[in-house]
Amino acid sequence: MGHLNFYSLRMLQQKGLVHGLPQIEKSSKVCEGYLIGKQHRDTFPQGVTLRAQAPLELIHIDLCKKMQTPSLHSAYYFLTFIDDFTKKIWVYLLKTKDEAFAYFREFKEVVEK
Repeated sequence: MGHLNFYSLRMLQQKGLVHGLPQIEKSSKVCEGYLIGKQHRDTFPQGVTLRAQAPLELIHIDLCKKMQTPSLHSAYYFLTFIDDFTKKIWVYLLKTKDEAFAYFREFKEVVEK
């Protein structure tokens, strides 16, 4: 039935329009997917660009979740740095998540030179 509301489900059951549909009582629980779909979303501003105007002005950083299979050097994670202006990507392989800050400092030193 997808996300049909309780009133409509009760009506289908009472009028016998669906065979085998049990008695529907209103539930206090609401489907999480339904709530997410009903959330208000603001529109993106027209004509406004949120992009970097120079190299290294804006860096996007992502630390991936643990992979099931390690790399050849036993790394289970990878850390990426993406320059918004040039789209250049730096990738660091990590054995544990706690290495991320050390690699951030290394990246910062490299790009500041």
